[in-house]
Amino acid sequence: MTTDFADVTDVKIRKLDGTGNVLAFADVTLYSKYVVRGFKVMTGEKGPWVSMPSQRDKDGNWRDSFFPLTKPARAGLTGAILAKYTSLAPPPAAAAEKEPPPPPAPDGP
Repeated sequence: MTTDFADVTDVKIRKLDGTGNVLAFADVTLYSKYVVRGFKVMTGEKGPWVSMPSQRDKDGNWRDSFFPLTKPARAGLTGAILAKYTSLAPPPAAAAEKEPPPPPAPDGP
């Protein structure tokens, strides 16, 4: 996979039904050697965004367990995940605009 973040060599997306805030889970392969699991594609006011993998600490607070150290690295990583997600998921407006099925044919001539 070619992205602006050259260290991302693959992104695997597991889409959900879309009824909650989490749209999909993502696993990212880095350098063709390491896999980081637990990214979430979330819904937001400005569109989908990526949540980093996280764990709850002993005080009950959520802490990112993996995160980029620079803005360009974060932009490239989240861009790769969102690009893969959008290539698999139709835009919400397109899903809502599906035509209803045709009415059943009348019986007999």
